[in-house]
Amino acid sequence: MKNIYLFLFFFAFSYYSNGQIFNQDAEGKSSIIGFGGTLNFDIKESLVKANYYKSSLKEKALALGVDVQGKNSEGVAGIFENGTFSPEGEASVMIGSIRAFQNKENLTTSRLIYYTKLGVKTSEFKYDRGNSFTTSDTRFVDTVHTRPKIEVGASLRWGGRLYLGLLLGNSKETNHSSLRKSVYKYVFNDPTLPGLQQTRDITAYSGNYGKYSNTYLNFDAVYLIPSDSIYISPAIYFRYNKSSNENLRSDNSVLGTSLNFINIESGKFFGGVYLQTNDIFRNNSTAFNKTIQFGLIARFSFTTISPF
Repeated sequence: MKNIYLFLFFFAFSYYSNGQIFNQDAEGKSSIIGFGGTLNFDIKESLVKANYYKSSLKEKALALGVDVQGKNSEGVAGIFENGTFSPEGEASVMIGSIRAFQNKENLTTSRLIYYTKLGVKTSEFKYDRGNSFTTSDTRFVDTVHTRPKIEVGASLRWGGRLYLGLLLGNSKETNHSSLRKSVYKYVFNDPTLPGLQQTRDITAYSGNYGKYSNTYLNFDAVYLIPSDSIYISPAIYFRYNKSSNENLRSDNSVLGTSLNFINIESGKFFGGVYLQTNDIFRNNSTAFNKTIQFGLIARFSFTTISPF
C-alpha cells in the first residue's frame, strides 16, 4: 500500500505542476527549462523523473521549481520495492530570473532564464568487504551516501522554435557504478522442520570504493519542426565531467542526440528516443562501441507547453 501512495504522490505532483524539461539524457539531465508539467519514465535506465517549474509571462519575473527523480539498477520493477522509491534518488530546487525581449523584425518574443539549483543525491547498496569476514552481517555492509550538488545555468528560447541551455555544476560522487556486482545465494536450515532449507539472494558490490568531487558542464540545443499535428523535436547535447580523483573516475565527455514528439494543438509531449556515447575520447573504455547507449523515454505531460 505504501508503494501505491508513493506512486500516486508523484502522479499528482506532476499533474498539478507547471514546468517541464524539454530534453534529457540517459541520466535524466537537461540544461533547458520550459514551462508545462511532466512525469518521465526512461525504461532502459529504470529511471523515473518528475519536475515542476513556475513563473509568470511578465517581461521580468521570478521562476521557481523542483526536480525529483529515482533510479534502480535492478530494473523498473525494483524502483517501488520494499516501500522505498529508489536506492538512487535525487532532488533539487531552483530559483531563477526571467527576462523577455522582442525581435523587431519578426515580432517574436524570446526569453532568457538565469537560474541556480541546489540539490542532494543519495544512493544505497550492499558493499562486499571480502571473504576475510566470516558472517554475512560483517561481510555485506549496507552503504548509504548522501551528497550535495550546486548548479548555475541559463536557458534561452529564441523565437518560438529554438531552445538552448548551458549549465555549470559541482557534485560529490562515488564510484559505485564502476564496482563489480555479484549475486550470492545464502542457504540456511529452517529450525522449524528438519531437512527444510531457506535460500536468500544477496546482491553486493565489491572493489575499490571511494568518493570524489565532479565538476561538470552541460549544453543542450533543441529545435521544433512542425509536421501535420505534431512538432518533431530533434536535439543535441554535450556533457563534460571533470573528476577530482582520476583513480576512482576518469574525466569523460558525453555526446548525444535525441528525437522527441510534441502535440502542436495541446503542447503535450508524447515521448522520444535518445542515442549517446558516454565516453567520446575513450578515457574509460578502449572500445568505442561499448560507450554507445540507446534509450526510450516514455513521457506523460499533464499541462501544455507555455512560452517562457
